[in-house]
Formats: sequence, structure tokens, C-alpha cells
Amino acid sequence: MSGPQFGEFPISEYEDRARRARELMNQHNLDAILLTQQSNIRYFAGGPLSDLYQDANNTFFVLFPAAKDTEPTLICQYALQGIARNTWFEDRRVWKFNPNASIIELNQNIPLVAEVIRDKGLAEARIGIEMDAGLRPGITLQEWDALKEALPGVYTVAGQTYPCPG
Repeated sequence: MSGPQFGEFPISEYEDRARRARELMNQHNLDAILLTQQSNIRYFAGGPLSDLYQDANNTFFVLFPAAKDTEPTLICQYALQGIARNTWFEDRRVWKFNPNASIIELNQNIPLVAEVIRDKGLAEARIGIEMDAGLRPGITLQEWDALKEALPGVYTVAGQTYPCPG
């Protein structure tokens, strides 16, 4: 992995976080985790990405596979790809806004998230998500429904244990 443009920690720190997350995923039979919360994305991917969460259209996603040989992916809006260089992940994907859509339909994020999940061979996987009494996904209900519809073979596992390994 290459280093981030402006890393907050040495890559070894992020690699250790990744190792601990993978251990937890394996313990709980998860194939991956999908992160949408700013603090979890910053913890695993690096920062400073979280200042951009003030605008609901500037969301980031991280798909973090349990398999060590499958690289994690940072997913963000096209205009933020320069900021995405602050991650230590080499796999960075961007979506563009649909110019003919309404303001509610502008984001093309869910089709790209679904594409990345399929590209990583996780279309029939168990994926941990940030959803329980203490965690809320950083996406709208409309986006959540669109993601479930795009990936009918994915089984999502909600829980506070995932993804934060402590």
C-alpha cells in the first residue's frame, strides 16, 4: 500500500487496525464491513475526510473485506477525489452526479457502492453494517433501500461489535 498524501498516522497503525478488524470479521463470520459513519471511515481509512460530512451529498463509503488479499475501497463523490488521497487505500472510486436528476436523485453513490461490492466478489456475502441502537448508517433510508435492491444476495449483519475493533 502506498502512503496517504497527508497521513494522520503511520501506515503501520492503519495496518494494525485492519488486522484487528479482520480478526473480528472472521470471528463473526463476516465477509466484509461497509462503513458510512465519519468516525469509522476516518479510523480505518485515514483522514482528514470527516470535515466534509456537513454536506449530505458529500458522503464517503468504505468497503472493507475480511480477506487479507482483497483490498479495501474508499468510495466518494467525484469532486472529492483529491481529498480522497488522504487515505492509505490504493483502491479509490468516485461517482458523478446525474445532471438530469432531481436534487433528491443527484447522488449516483449507491450504484457505485453496489458495483464495488460485486467487483470484490461479495455479491452473495455477509456484510457488517453500522446499524443498531447506538449506531446509525450514514445514508438515507432511500439509499439503504436502493442498496438492498441492487444486492439481493447480500446478507447484512447489524451490530455495535462491527466494525469498531477497539
